[in-house]
Amino acid sequence: MRIIDDRLTPPKWPLLLLPLAMIAALFIVHLVQQPPAPAKLAAATGVSPANLDRWVRQIAAQPHVAGSAENARVRDLIMAELTRLGMKPEIQSGFSRRQSKRFSGFVTSAQVENIIAVLPGKDRQLPAVALMAHYDAVPFAGGAGDDAAGTAGVLETARLLSAGPQPERDTVFLITDAEEVGLLGAQKFFGEHPLAARIGAVVNVEARGSAGRALMFQTSPGNAALVDLWAGAAVSPSGNSLSDAIYKLLPNDTDLSVSLEAGKIGINGAFTDGLADYHAPSDIPANLNRGSLNHLASFGYTTTRALAMAKTLPVASGNATYFDVFGSSVVRYPSAAGWAILLLAGVGYAWLLRAARQAGLRWWIFFIGVVGALLIWSVATLAAHFAGQALFSAGAIGGVKRTVTMADTLWAIGLITAGIATLLMPRVKDVLANMLVLLIIGIAAQIWLPAGAWLFSLPLLLAVAVAILAQIKGWGSTPALLTSFIVGSATFAWVLQTVDLAWTSVGAMTSGIIALAIPFGFILLGPVILPWAQGKYRLLPAALLLIAGSGMAITVARSDGFSARHPKPHDLFHVTDNSGKSYWASTSGAAELPDGKGERFMLEPPGRAPWTATTAPAIATPRPVLTTSNSNGRVLIGLKSDQPVRAFRLAIKPSRDLAGATLNGLPITVKGGEWTSIRFGGATPPDLQLGFPAGKGGKLAISTMSATQAPPGAIPLPKGRVTSNNANLSDTLVSLNRTSFAW
Repeated sequence: MRIIDDRLTPPKWPLLLLPLAMIAALFIVHLVQQPPAPAKLAAATGVSPANLDRWVRQIAAQPHVAGSAENARVRDLIMAELTRLGMKPEIQSGFSRRQSKRFSGFVTSAQVENIIAVLPGKDRQLPAVALMAHYDAVPFAGGAGDDAAGTAGVLETARLLSAGPQPERDTVFLITDAEEVGLLGAQKFFGEHPLAARIGAVVNVEARGSAGRALMFQTSPGNAALVDLWAGAAVSPSGNSLSDAIYKLLPNDTDLSVSLEAGKIGINGAFTDGLADYHAPSDIPANLNRGSLNHLASFGYTTTRALAMAKTLPVASGNATYFDVFGSSVVRYPSAAGWAILLLAGVGYAWLLRAARQAGLRWWIFFIGVVGALLIWSVATLAAHFAGQALFSAGAIGGVKRTVTMADTLWAIGLITAGIATLLMPRVKDVLANMLVLLIIGIAAQIWLPAGAWLFSLPLLLAVAVAILAQIKGWGSTPALLTSFIVGSATFAWVLQTVDLAWTSVGAMTSGIIALAIPFGFILLGPVILPWAQGKYRLLPAALLLIAGSGMAITVARSDGFSARHPKPHDLFHVTDNSGKSYWASTSGAAELPDGKGERFMLEPPGRAPWTATTAPAIATPRPVLTTSNSNGRVLIGLKSDQPVRAFRLAIKPSRDLAGATLNGLPITVKGGEWTSIRFGGATPPDLQLGFPAGKGGKLAISTMSATQAPPGAIPLPKGRVTSNNANLSDTLVSLNRTSFAW
């Protein structure tokens, strides 16, 4: 047994292993982030890159918001292609509204036109499988990624499946409308269409950016059999159960959310890199990564084909823990098996701690190491969080800058965080202390988030194995150094890949997610780090990391981050309130106002971002017509505009619950004493009518907002290069009204 010795005097060559390990890990991450080559996917699946490219260019040629003439053009293209493939597509049209269980105070609505086509299977009595994407886009964006890529994948899957052999069951190709308004096409289909009852499984294809691998990021509960089917059919699969678990905690939704609420099993895929192109004017065909496009289509096709060809559909059973290994294969096991991995890691760690104790480690020194590990991790996490807060201004423009500078910000905050962590280069006691911290976190995750426990338990198990070897052979021995370098570099790259994915997913909420890599670096690369922990080189890594990270952070903060590829938006609109006063307003602060000064503008109910406003000259602003009536025992509140609007809202706050409330004849829930915000989207002129039984009477506070596109020259442009106005309400004339109604 070797005695633990913090005063190792190894030769200088081990000093090279740490920088080489980091370079290797980052190189591996870069490689696995790239989507497979289209030619490789075409050879494996038959998906045609030329077909996908052609469809994306046609669908995303122009912005096409729901209800617009351009969206009708896209609808007709899709209908013609499905007809050419021998199917008989139909259009489901009408008014749709959605009020999710998670956000009951918000109701979205629009006129929709869904496209539905059925490819008959051998046994038409079997539950059908549906492949779903949406064809509408947000204003200003061609929607090449979101979601022309998904729609192109649906059309290519329709071509391949219709060419034979015939599937066992019907395949429904569902291309929804008004997803961007609030999942309204999917709500219309699963809430009203008779075909919805026949669907047993749903595959949804989406995008949140313009690049990256197509990630399978969401499944329905009880997913073990469904994950097995996806993994067995996929080509270059990407996905893990941690993404699924985190997504369920986020406020995000896709069309699949509607089908899951309807009780269907389902699976979701999307690429998520290139976030700066998400919902932006730069989401055009020229900026879409063709590898990402083909990988998404491959996911949709292979998963849908596997479901359609299956004799029986997967049923909800146990939940699986799963993850891909660098995009080559998928490891999956029952989530409960995570306890066995933690037990094995715990037994190994107990032996390691006992051996270290016998070799001279004192308990109080070990305890100091644990406290130090928690302190370093906490400080680094807080530093990452507040650094992220400091780098971005508030409001719409700050949000756009965050996505544009995301890669640079990741490097800046990552380097600063690593620098803080390495100020006190770890000794053996610190490596063991970080292992204990991760073991505790792994146990907590296995209890409360079992789908994500693998991120802690498996790297910990590998690190314990490396540490046992180091304890037996010596922490400075060649076997320990080389094993830590090889195993640690590969496993650390695996962790960094997950951290990077989390950064693109939740970086808007906190940059602290970057600090997650710190304890993994310590435990996986412990023997490689130790040679730096002695002598005159001890502080060199921390100094270099902090200097590089701070320099990059200053550069990001001082630069607006925008370019010709990602132009800076402006965020200025004109407001007229119900008293007739006029204002210039912005969600991005006073700097966007003509005179550079402004005050907080109070809006009730509050919007997503507070407004800053200053007085403005009057501009003729279209105002919607608000009507109220109480007759025949029923109260009717109407809000109507005779022209398309950018934003349209009827918010009500009743004195009591409004049982039996309807919106344009469809039921909604309205709670007493709370604001319910009813929004209408798309290019169709809005016409809303809220109705409810009069009952014993009551009172309503009513707030309305309508934003219409301003005529050219009405909104003053800011100085400098501005070619984009995709920031929320920019370039609109907003009318506000506050009133009340008693009955």
